Amino acid sequence: MMRLRHNPLRQTAVLNAVVLLLGLLPAPAAMAADADPLTENGFAYTLTDTGAVITEYIGSNPYVTIPETLGGAPVVAIGEEAFSPNHNGKSTLTVSIPDTVTEIGDYAFYDCNALSAVTLPTSLVSIGDYAFAEMAALTTIVIPDTLKEIGTGCFSQSLKLTLAELPAGVTVIPPLCFDGCKALEVCPIPSGVTQIGNGAFQYCQKITEITIPEAVTVIPESAFRGCSALKELQIQGRITELGTLAFSGCSALQQIPELPYCTVYGSSAFAQCASLTALTIAEGVTVLPDSFAADCAALSELKLPSTLTMIGNSAFSGCLALKAVTLPEGIKELQTFAFGFCTGLETIHLPHSLQTIATDALYFSGSVTAYCYENTPAETFCKKSSGFTYVVLPVLADLNEDGARSVADAILLARCVTELAENAPSIPALSAADRDLDGCLTLLDVISYLEALTVLSQYT
Repeated sequence: MMRLRHNPLRQTAVLNAVVLLLGLLPAPAAMAADADPLTENGFAYTLTDTGAVITEYIGSNPYVTIPETLGGAPVVAIGEEAFSPNHNGKSTLTVSIPDTVTEIGDYAFYDCNALSAVTLPTSLVSIGDYAFAEMAALTTIVIPDTLKEIGTGCFSQSLKLTLAELPAGVTVIPPLCFDGCKALEVCPIPSGVTQIGNGAFQYCQKITEITIPEAVTVIPESAFRGCSALKELQIQGRITELGTLAFSGCSALQQIPELPYCTVYGSSAFAQCASLTALTIAEGVTVLPDSFAADCAALSELKLPSTLTMIGNSAFSGCLALKAVTLPEGIKELQTFAFGFCTGLETIHLPHSLQTIATDALYFSGSVTAYCYENTPAETFCKKSSGFTYVVLPVLADLNEDGARSVADAILLARCVTELAENAPSIPALSAADRDLDGCLTLLDVISYLEALTVLSQYT
C-alpha cells in the first residue's frame, strides 16, 4: 500500500498555482458592477453582464461625444447623475449619445443648464427619474420610437422646452413629467396611454389643446393645473374620477366635455377656470367638494344632478356670472360660502330636503332672492339671514299621486269636500290637504290649494 509523504514545499507551490489561476479568471458581473469605476477618455464607467455603464463624465471638453464602447464593451447605459453638474461640477454644451445606449438613469442630465438640445438614441428603452429636469436652456428633445418607460419628473422645470413628442410605446405618463415646462407648446399624449400621473402637465402655460386617450379613466391630482393657455380639451374615454386641482387655473378653457361616468371629484377640480361658461355634473355625483369651481368668473350655466347631497365650502364662491341656481330635491347640506361672493346671483331655489345650511352659504351674493318652502330648515335659514330677500313657497301634497301638483289635485280635493262620504274618492294624503289646519276639509282648503298652485307656478 502506497503511503503519501507530507511535503510542505510541494503544497505551497500548488496553492500558489491555484491563486494565480483564479486571478486570471474574469470577475462575476455583480462584483464588477460594485467595483471602483474604470476610466477611459474622460469617462468613468463600470462593466456589467450587458456592457459598460457610464457613472460620471470626468473630461474637460463641453462638447461631449459618448463612445460606442468603453473597455471593449458596448456602452449600454448612462448612470445616475453621470452628467449632472451637481455631481461632477462640469458644464456640458452638447452631447452625442450612441445607438448602443438603452437606458438613461435617474438625474443623468439634471440641472445641465447649458445643454440646449438632445437627440436620444434609437436604441433607448427607458429614462429615469428627473433625468432631464431643471435644464434651463433645453428647447427641443428628440425622443425615439423605442422608448417605453419614463421616470417621475423626467423633463420637469425645463423652462425653455417647446416640443416633446412621446412615442406610441409609452403607456404611462409619470407624475410631474412635464411639470413647470412653461414654454411647452406641443406634447401630444400617445393614444396607447392608460395612465397619467399627478401633476404630469401642471403649469405648462403654452399648451393650447389636449386630447385624453380612450383608455385613461382617471385624471389625477393637478394633472393639468395652471395650463393657462389650454382652450381645447377632448376626452375620448370614460373618466370615472377627477382629482384635486385637476384643471385648476386653466383660465382660457371655455368648455368642459360632459363626463357622464365621472362620480368622484377632488377639491378645486375646476377652480379659477375664469373663462368657463357652462358646467354639467353627471347623475351619480353625491358630493361637490370644497372650492370645486370657485372663482369661475364667467360661469353662467350650472346643471346639478338629482343625486347630489352636499355642496362643500366655497364650491362656487366667486362665480360672478351665475344668475340662477336650482338645487335638486334630495340635497341635504350647503357649506360655508357655497355660493358666497356670487355677486351676479339673482335667484336660488332651496328645496324641501335641505337640512343644514351654513349661515354664510350665500354671503355677499348681490341682490339674490332665495326661494324656500314653508316649515323647512331653509325657511328658518332665510328668516335668520340678512343681506338678501326671500320668498316662502307653499308645500302642496300630490293628492292624486301622479307625480305633479296641479289643478287635477284641486279638483280631487273639491270632490272630497262636496260629495257624500260614501261617494267621495279616497285620498291617501288627506291630512296634507287640510291647508288651514283646522282638522277638517272645506272649500276654504280647495281655494287655498288653488292659490298655492298659483304661487308655485309663478316662482318655480
